[in-house]
Amino acid sequence: MRALVAVCLLLSGCTLDRSGEVDELPDVAVDPPVIEASSDIAVEPAADLSVDEPAVDVQNEPAATEADAPPEAEEACEPTTCAAKGVECGTVSDGCGADLSCGTCEGGAICSAAGKCCQPKTCGDLGAACGDADDGCGQTLDCGTCPLPKQPCVLNKCEACVPDDCNALLPLCNYQPDGCGKTVYCSCPSGQTCNNGTCCKPKTCADMGNACGTLYDGCGSTISCGCPYGQDCYQNACCAPKKCSDFPGQCGDLYDGCGDTVYCGCAYGEACFQGKCCTPKKCTELSPSCGSLYDQCGGTVSCSCPYGETCSQGTCCKPKSCTEMHPLCGPLYDGCGGPLNCGCAYGEVCYQQQCCTPLKCVDNGWNCGTPPDGCGGTLSCGTCSSGKVCAQNKCQ
Repeated sequence: MRALVAVCLLLSGCTLDRSGEVDELPDVAVDPPVIEASSDIAVEPAADLSVDEPAVDVQNEPAATEADAPPEAEEACEPTTCAAKGVECGTVSDGCGADLSCGTCEGGAICSAAGKCCQPKTCGDLGAACGDADDGCGQTLDCGTCPLPKQPCVLNKCEACVPDDCNALLPLCNYQPDGCGKTVYCSCPSGQTCNNGTCCKPKTCADMGNACGTLYDGCGSTISCGCPYGQDCYQNACCAPKKCSDFPGQCGDLYDGCGDTVYCGCAYGEACFQGKCCTPKKCTELSPSCGSLYDQCGGTVSCSCPYGETCSQGTCCKPKSCTEMHPLCGPLYDGCGGPLNCGCAYGEVCYQQQCCTPLKCVDNGWNCGTPPDGCGGTLSCGTCSSGKVCAQNKCQ
């Protein structure tokens, strides 16, 4: 809009100063303004302007009040240039919120932080043999280290090498590099040994505490350590084995706690059964049982029976006599699993295992025939005389 007003004023021969007053332009030839293609202000062609338009009489116009003035538009931002900022390379801000590319450097030069092309120096250019050096362009050069480990770098120069002595090399021992390309032989202080190039103080048995056997001394070797009196070495540890007194009521082969066993017996009259002391039963305690009996302590005891008794099926038994079996007779059992053969008294016969007294002819008035004797046999009572017959074992 401001550009359009300016064009109008130019065409009418007037100018507008800072106070808003319009001045007459001198009679000079004014060429039409040339608008750069790079300008950020877009100017529309004044298609509606005409020379036939009546000129505006600014002086006759009533004075505009502050309330009638249009709001002032924000001024356009004019971006800066690389040359204006004195920048030769890199990217900078154009002052209007965009980046401005200022190109690159050539011939191996680098762009410094200040935006200047700079040819960096090398360690050779600077004569620097070691350490860090400035390349002249704001960067740091690593010029390496001195060839010898103990050679100091002073102001980028390798100074004379100062070799290490044995005191400086402790705890190292044997042949060691001195830091200046040579070796030095170093021994260890008293009481120490050299182990893999390092001084080491070997442990003693006292340092091992309760450990025993062949032990590592901490310096590449071994040491043999025993145990105090009364102790055994078990799994490289001193161990006090248990005694029978430590196992009250127990017996047999018992573990002593130190990798071995101790045999513990029992008191007189006791037997060891299932690791416990046990008093075996006696025959008097097992009566009336007899034979080979379990003594309740893992063993057996042979028990007999009192006089006149026999052992039948593990129990003492008194066999019966024929007198006690009467009137039974014949082959019998004595009540204790044994055989017994009993007869009968005089005048008796054994009939069906019972003693039986046979009948007599005279006792029954029999004088003929063969009647049964009542004990499984028959009687012969004779015959009748001539003229008589035998009826019911009697002659009639």
